[in-house]
Order: sequence, then C-alpha cells, then structure tokens
Amino acid sequence: MLAENMLAAINVSCWYWRHNGAVSKRHSTQGDINVLVDNDSGNVRLVTLAVNEGDNGLHERVEVYEAIRKEWGLA
Repeated sequence: MLAENMLAAINVSCWYWRHNGAVSKRHSTQGDINVLVDNDSGNVRLVTLAVNEGDNGLHERVEVYEAIRKEWGLA
C-alpha cells in the first residue's frame, strides 16, 4: 500500500523520523531525532544511524549531502 501511495509513504516516513530511530533514545531526544540534526547538523553518519540503525548507504548519503551543500552554496 505504501509503495503505491506517495502521501502515505511520506507520512509514515515523517512519523518514523519524529518518533523512532536507534540513536534517538541514546542521545536523549525523547523520540524526536530532529534534535540530532539541530545539534550536529553536518553529522550525516549520526543521522544515518538514527534512521537506519547502522551505516547502510552511508557513503552514498555523504556524497549526496556534499553535492547539495555545494549546489546550494553551503560548502
């Protein structure tokens, strides 16, 4: 169902981001891993750990993150 409904997929992803994640409890985010981004915005590895509970796809995420920073003049 989620694969066929983009809005539902986005809503589920956003709920997970706000209320779950492997690192969220460890860093006292009280279920809101946005705290990680607010306090360590450039730490792609920490956010990847929070979302994926591991380093799966980390290399690609770092490349995309750096490309976006460059494109938007944030580098």
